[in-house]
Amino acid sequence: MNPADLFRRLSEILSRADIPYMLTGSFAGTVYGLGRGSQDVDFIIAADEDQIRKLLSLLPENEFYSEPNAAFEACRRKSMFNLIDNVTGLKIDFIFRKASVQRNGV
Repeated sequence: MNPADLFRRLSEILSRADIPYMLTGSFAGTVYGLGRGSQDVDFIIAADEDQIRKLLSLLPENEFYSEPNAAFEACRRKSMFNLIDNVTGLKIDFIFRKASVQRNGV
């Protein structure tokens, strides 16, 4: 599996878990023809604990390494957690979207 295949697979899993997402970071830059600076895939996600539970259940344990407790803690703190793809060795970062901040009534 190459990084593009991994991205497609994770996109499908996020969709099946009903988790809105956005690709970001150096992998996203590759899509636009920019040089790739790191060996990971970054997703910004908007998910609650039930959606994270569903996401983790859709990831085969023999294909992905994850720390469920870290994922749930990241969900509560709106921080980030990661997975390791056992096939490619790539790290996948899931970064929780922060609440929007309104400034000057905008």
